[in-house]
Amino acid sequence: MSLSRLVKQIGLPRDQVMQAIGWLAREDKLAFEDNGRNKLVCLREET
Repeated sequence: MSLSRLVKQIGLPRDQVMQAIGWLAREDKLAFEDNGRNKLVCLREET
């Protein structure tokens, strides 16, 4: 899901969503992918 769509779907301020994304990324729970002008983010599968 794109970051902008995620912010809209969650309905919280963008800053809070970005803080949560940063925390999950630091915990290695997210995968990021560049898709042209957009950044896509998805949850990593547990192994």
